[in-house]
Amino acid sequence: RFHVAVNSFLEQHKPEVVEIHVSMTPAMLAIQTAILDILNACLKELKCHNPSLEVEDLSLENAIGKPFDKTIR
Repeated sequence: RFHVAVNSFLEQHKPEVVEIHVSMTPAMLAIQTAILDILNACLKELKCHNPSLEVEDLSLENAIGKPFDKTIR
């Protein structure tokens, strides 16, 4: 019953969502680039020392987009 009341209230008073995009500063871009370079270097080391790992799993996109530690176990 409580959930119905809450849902009813939320339907009547829909929230206003505003998306704000903030550009990165030059320092933020430099930090991001450095982190991506470090990740790429780490992935190269993993590929070199663990030939049994699937090469497609060792991509930068997978490393930052998935629970990477579970992927490579």
